Amino acid sequence: MRILYVDDDPALARLATRVLARSDFEVIHAPSIETGLELFAAEEFEAVVLDHYFENQTGLNFLEAIAERGKMTPVLYVTGSSDADVAIRALKGGAADYVVKTATDDFFPLLTSALEQALENARLRREKEEADRQLILAKERAELLLAEMNHRIANSLSLVSAMIRMQMQIADSEETKTALNETQNRITAIAGVHRSLYTSENVGEVQLDVYLGPLLAELQGTNAAARGRLCRPICVGSPPPPTRQWHLVSS
Repeated sequence: MRILYVDDDPALARLATRVLARSDFEVIHAPSIETGLELFAAEEFEAVVLDHYFENQTGLNFLEAIAERGKMTPVLYVTGSSDADVAIRALKGGAADYVVKTATDDFFPLLTSALEQALENARLRREKEEADRQLILAKERAELLLAEMNHRIANSLSLVSAMIRMQMQIADSEETKTALNETQNRITAIAGVHRSLYTSENVGEVQLDVYLGPLLAELQGTNAAARGRLCRPICVGSPPPPTRQWHLVSS
């Protein structure tokens, strides 16, 4: 993993190169902010280790410059032991983490651990962004398929209704025409209910009164008409005709 090490202390940079190489880090040293920005723009790095103090500027200037370029490379900020305010400003400026520079042997183990954690966080962030992108694409595909399905269902219902209307025109008996007309009315009711469903803003929920109201009204009307046509004198002692009942089953 290639690391850009921006620090104007060449001795510390050489030591960092040797120590970090033991953890499979390839260190590219930049002795100034300007050189670091040039390397950062020209090459690809997994992370940046950035010192704070330079001759005529600070590492905060580096953070400001790379923030305008839109790269998501994690930056590990190195500060002095008494620079808590600087560390806070660095984190607000876009640094992923900071390490306090000390003269003890703990500095490089802390730097290595912080680098590994920053790289892991960057990997998780990239995976999350990719998962979010795939989720958006899947949602768009689902919406497209739903629109196509609804369009085809509406076309099929219209085609069936037109075929029944043509059949009514060539039917010989009034009874057949009446039956076909009732069938067409039921298809029209179903088409209207379907239209109200797929034009709804929320396809995840269905208002049962809007969905079942027109459908039950149409079924009740055709059922009443059918009972009227079937009414005839009943012989004494004969059982009454069965009454048709409609039951709603909630799923």
